[in-house]
Amino acid sequence: MSPPREPMPSNGLTPPLTGPGHSYAGGAHTSVGWGEGVIGIVQALLRPEVWGAEVAEPSAGPAPTPSPRGPQVSQAALYEAKLNEAVRLLAKVSYGRCERVAYDPRFWELGVDPKPDNGPMLVLKRGTAPSRAIDEMFASPERWSFDCSQFAEVIQLYALRHSLGTSVFNARAGGLWLRVHDSTGVVRKTYMGRGRKGIPFRRSDGSLDRRRLDDILSSLPVGAGVVWHNSDQDVPDDHPLKNENTIKLGDDKYASHGLGNRNVLSRALVEFELVRHTLRIEPDPVDAIVYIQQNIFVWEVLTYVTPNNP
Repeated sequence: MSPPREPMPSNGLTPPLTGPGHSYAGGAHTSVGWGEGVIGIVQALLRPEVWGAEVAEPSAGPAPTPSPRGPQVSQAALYEAKLNEAVRLLAKVSYGRCERVAYDPRFWELGVDPKPDNGPMLVLKRGTAPSRAIDEMFASPERWSFDCSQFAEVIQLYALRHSLGTSVFNARAGGLWLRVHDSTGVVRKTYMGRGRKGIPFRRSDGSLDRRRLDDILSSLPVGAGVVWHNSDQDVPDDHPLKNENTIKLGDDKYASHGLGNRNVLSRALVEFELVRHTLRIEPDPVDAIVYIQQNIFVWEVLTYVTPNNP
């Protein structure tokens, strides 16, 4: 879990999202509550991999994706390919905040995050190029541990490092702070969030997005951030799965970390695995659906400045 993300500046129009009980003054409710994804959840829960049928394990040493070559390949396509490659390369990385569990002290040192709620951060050591630090991180993932929010940050950094090229990436990342949100070089473009299920998302400028959740998610570019939240009052705010940060990899494909031995999941499986790993049970499908509809919802949606979303 990570602390709540600080919303983008909004000239005072956007109230911060402070918790599951928050509601928006003047925000009209929409009929996006019970119907959000029920069919998809049911379909996903009928898949054999959810109930323990044999599923092919990822190879121990995933081969890097060959970089697309030739003038016909765009920088955007390279970014998306490298984003997927980053997820595969970190398939076996440990779970936990890196600054508290494991990081590479050859290139990084502890620093104080300017937002105290975030806790400590990692700062690149003087004289180390950001590109080298990212190269070494992915060459030696056994030296590292990440929670879901840091996982989302570093796969973005890897994709940017390889799609922008060494000099452009180093200029963009600068001294490189590795934070739970808004690491140096990971530049937020748009943000919207909501305080509870069943109400519209509010954008940074204060306007409401009244589209169906399915339409919002399908419209997002690869590389967008999608954050789920569990509003169950019996799950404490400091529970590691109170919020689950993911990165969109494609149509109904999200990169996550900490939800079992798979880190690419559909929306329905993200929600089901949140039930299973938060409550530490193997729930009955009907009970899982009820719990999801009562407690688990998409809380925040973000896009970033990337080659496919300049």
